[in-house]
Amino acid sequence: MTPFSKNDELPVSVLETIPDDALRTTFRSSLNTSLEGGATEMSAYIRAYKALEAAGAKVVDGKWVAKDSPTVGDVHTPKPINTKKPKAKDDPGTDPADVGEFEEIGAALRKHVTDETLEAITRPLAEGAGLKPADVRKIAAFWADPETPNLPDIARAAWGGYHANKWATRALKKAAAEAPASEAEEFKPPIEVNRAAKVAHAIATASAIEPEENRIEIVGTVV
Repeated sequence: MTPFSKNDELPVSVLETIPDDALRTTFRSSLNTSLEGGATEMSAYIRAYKALEAAGAKVVDGKWVAKDSPTVGDVHTPKPINTKKPKAKDDPGTDPADVGEFEEIGAALRKHVTDETLEAITRPLAEGAGLKPADVRKIAAFWADPETPNLPDIARAAWGGYHANKWATRALKKAAAEAPASEAEEFKPPIEVNRAAKVAHAIATASAIEPEENRIEIVGTVV
């Protein structure tokens, strides 16, 4: 099965930063090829952005434009490496970044999130799988911890991001109302929780990226 069969199935943040449909097709084709070839999600997205560069596309005012676009020419447009766009709370993947920054994010993730959590909590959330009430309680406890607001965005994303707090609360209320039979029930995360966890899981499991891909500018997101 092709990961993304149509351009409009790409993440919203990708569509917003790549308005040209032909470039979206280039991006999607590269992304699908990498994912189908077994590349990690983060590496696949990086290669897809490199495919845009290889096609001659440039970043103008924070958006990718084709090389024959009237906005691309002799006029010098500074790369928005230091331009920070407003991002949704606990959305760790929407700022322009390079591989070095991803490595820093990965280090922060490993510092604050255990392998056990990545396997028992992050991976199921990223896969959209159901969690038993016992694991949902762990998520609720994480968000109830007064230290949680002080953690990096990527660490909170490993626990489903900001939306996981309300989701866990609702799920536990439902479980309490249906106890004890509900202990065997599985609660699937909403899309917002799934997407946050996918970013964290992709970064946690990312393989080494080839040297020539270092310092690649990424305008968009990895999910």
